[in-house]
This record gives sequence, structure tokens and C-alpha cells, in this order.
Amino acid sequence: MGLSPPWIALGLVIWVLAAIYTAVKQGWFHFSDPQGSFPFSFKQLFGTALSLSAAFGIYIASLFLAHFFVAGFERAFGWLFRSLGTHEWSAVEEIIGLLITALGLKFLISRLPPEYVSVTVGQQTGWKKWVKGAFYGALFYPLIAITASIVSFITSYYSHQPPTPQVALTFVSYIDRSSILFWVLFLTVVFLVPYVEEILFRGFLQGFLSGVLHPALTILGTSFIFSIFHYSPLQKTSNFEIIVGLFMFSLFLSRLRVKENSVVSSMGMHAAFNAISLAIFMK
Repeated sequence: MGLSPPWIALGLVIWVLAAIYTAVKQGWFHFSDPQGSFPFSFKQLFGTALSLSAAFGIYIASLFLAHFFVAGFERAFGWLFRSLGTHEWSAVEEIIGLLITALGLKFLISRLPPEYVSVTVGQQTGWKKWVKGAFYGALFYPLIAITASIVSFITSYYSHQPPTPQVALTFVSYIDRSSILFWVLFLTVVFLVPYVEEILFRGFLQGFLSGVLHPALTILGTSFIFSIFHYSPLQKTSNFEIIVGLFMFSLFLSRLRVKENSVVSSMGMHAAFNAISLAIFMK
């Protein structure tokens, strides 16, 4: 026997209040602890700008490399995999692109001087930090989801268009759930996507901004770029809901990155958020 809507609503209210209380109690809204040395010297500014460019260059190059590799493989050996359709080949391309990106970013970090590593990604190890981040991801999820839902309701009311799911979620739904590829893609979205995006945004981007902007503006700037990065014409008016939700989510991610001095914590939060979103979307 399932719970009735009033009990579900009460549970969500308690959940949201607990999240707000935790955030206030632990000083999530205080920005007195800069991530790096603000402002940067010219050498620091040049070094972090160069590493930021290299990180996003690796990401873009990896996507192109994965596309050409999968396209060539499909032309040469597609007859052996006739059961795979357009969406399946796109999923394979996405997975390979993210794998190449992750390896490239890991190599880049290994070549950085220690002073730049501390500014960009901070501490790179510690499973406890990842678990702590995952806990915060689950704790703050309803707060983010309710905010996005309010924006969705307002947008749908005035645009007279039904909400459109985020492209990434729709993409996963195209794959047969009984296939191995589906579960590989699922694990990719839950673990590999957070790894790549947190290093790019909470690592290199936020690290660079931390040396040229006030800590509060650093978090706001990182969150704005992160949310706009997920814009897609296919999402239509739902872009408002998605961007607002991801902007708010990124505020928590960026704040946790500073508090814990590690992208590992924000990776855990991001992984929990993605896992819950997928579970709700596919139920």
C-alpha cells in the first residue's frame, strides 16, 4: 500500500526544511573562505588560464575523436552489429568520448605544478569526501527539484507548452533497458559524467575564476556557465526550468568544492543527483 499525497507532501516539506537547516547551520551561505589566492599574480593568472584552455580543449578534442572513431568503426564493422540503431551508436560515441576526456584530464592534472593542482582540483583522493558529497546530493535534491518544478509550472502556464525532459535523460530512455549498453550508459551518467564535469567546472573553471573574482562571484560565475552549458534547443521552453535548477545545483556543488577543498566531494554530490534524477525519470 503506497503513501497518500498528503503524506508525501509532508515528507518533502520536512526533507526541504532539513536541507535548509543544514545549509544554514554549516555556513553554506558564508563566502569568506576563498578557494585560491585572490587576486592572482600575472604568473598564476596565465598558468590557470592556460590549464583551463587545455582542459576544455581536451574535452572538445575527445568528442571529435570519439565521433570519428565510432563513425569509422560503424562503417567498417556495422554489419556485425545490425541490432544497434542510431541511438545505440550515439550512446557508444558518448561513452567513448567521456572516457577519453577523463583520461586526458587525469593526464593533464598529473602534469600540473602542485600549486596549480591545489587551486584547481584540490585534494584528489578520499572516499569519505565522495560519500559526504553524495549525502549532500541526496539531502539537497528535493530543494533543487521543487525550485525547478515551480519554474516549470510558471513557464508551461505562460508558454502553453508541456515540459520537455532534459536531453540527457531522454537520450538514456531511448536505449533498451535489458541491454548491457543501457547499464553501461547508466553508470556513465552516474559516475563518469560527474567526474568529467566536476574537473572541468568545479576544478579548472572555478579555480581560474577564484583568482580574479570575489569568492561569491566565483561561485555565481561558475554556476552560470555550468547551467548555460546544458542549454539545448531541443529542450524548448523547458530550458528555463533546467537552467534554473542546474544553476541552483551548481551553487551547492561549487560551495562544497570550496568547503571541502576537493572536487571529489562535488563529484559525489553530482553522482547522487544524477542517480536520483535517472531513477525518478525511468520509474
